[in-house]
Formats: sequence, C-alpha cells, structure tokens
Amino acid sequence: MVSYASSLKSAVERQMVYPPDHSGKKCTARVEQDQQGNVLQLQVTQCASVELQRAVEQAIRRAAPLPLPSDKAHYERYLVLQFVVPRES
Repeated sequence: MVSYASSLKSAVERQMVYPPDHSGKKCTARVEQDQQGNVLQLQVTQCASVELQRAVEQAIRRAAPLPLPSDKAHYERYLVLQFVVPRES
C-alpha cells in the first residue's frame, strides 16, 4: 500500500528537524502503534548518530497520532520507517 506508506513518511518528515552536517545519513525506526495511530513504542534500530536518532524520535512523536490507512484492512500495528537526510544543495 504505497499511498499509506507515503502518508506516514510525509507526516513524520513534516515534523523533522535534521541535524546539520548529516547529508545522506540514514536512520531506521520501529514503531508500534494502536488502532488510532498513537505511538505505543518507538525504537531506533540503526542510525548514523545520536543527534539523528533524537531528531527521528522527536519527529515521530510529534507526528502522532500517525495517519491511518483509508482501508482498515491495511492497518499494521508494527511499522518500520526509514529516513535519509536530504543532500544539501
């Protein structure tokens, strides 16, 4: 369900404040959500730095409740979200 994944990532990225000098760095987070999109658990599993980890955690928490799929059959309790810091121009 590409549109649901896109809406999730967009909701979090709107809240993201990337740390400086992290262009191209990556971070992966595992999220457990309830059926209303509230974040129950959040774990950053791989991240380039502590600063980026904090930024991702804060953005996910600020984005809550997370958007839900329009078709409840596509709801997933556990999510894996991957972020790449945009390259500076």
